[in-house]
Amino acid sequence: MRDFDPTAAGSARARIGLILRGDGQPELQLGLVVEEGRAELLRTLPADARLTVTMRPGVWAAVLLKQKRIELAVLQGQVDFVGRAEEAVALRAAFHL
Repeated sequence: MRDFDPTAAGSARARIGLILRGDGQPELQLGLVVEEGRAELLRTLPADARLTVTMRPGVWAAVLLKQKRIELAVLQGQVDFVGRAEEAVALRAAFHL
């Protein structure tokens, strides 16, 4: 999580599940917890996730490589989410996305 900026994160708090499904790959479920200026990547979905995002691994890779903006992927129907989308919006600056 080398791109995490605790200063930019400020007092942001989030519990987000990420499901990567498709592209001929096995499904992968991850979690991201941001609290008190720290970010932790989990190898499972957080039980109390306030937002769960599902997309193809290739879309996620493009977002991380800054080849695609997450907003565009959402508008193109490449991202499904359940819960509070504002959980992720607050973290854009913290990860420089």
